[in-house]
Amino acid sequence: MHTAENTSGSGNWQAGALGRAVASAEAQLLAAALDDVFGLELLQLGGWGQGRELLHASRTRQHCLIGLEGGGRQLPDIIAHPASLPVASGSIDAVLLPHCLEIEPDPYAVLREADRVLLGEGHLIVLGFNPWSLWGLRS
Repeated sequence: MHTAENTSGSGNWQAGALGRAVASAEAQLLAAALDDVFGLELLQLGGWGQGRELLHASRTRQHCLIGLEGGGRQLPDIIAHPASLPVASGSIDAVLLPHCLEIEPDPYAVLREADRVLLGEGHLIVLGFNPWSLWGLRS
């Protein structure tokens, strides 16, 4: 499990060539996954990559980035903890969790909160490293 100390250096590798390549590959895979996701609102919990490239392929009308204060290079639209979202229950069409479960002390609380805000037919999209892969074992 990652700790807050382990993630502070993650911004350094994300800014490098390898980090940009990973974010670009994930954005391409996500574009295919988002092809069937439409509606009014998509929430991204936590920043990942440079800018908001993960949201570019979304067919939802609005995109909202929720993050912690000072939590990265991206300025969030809403500052909140992912396990306690200031969002009405059953009001969101899609929730994107890009690598935020890996750094959360209680990832199940974040999943419960994402489930709470999603519409009944909403989409939950999770990006993460396999903890048993070389990437996961490294961290």
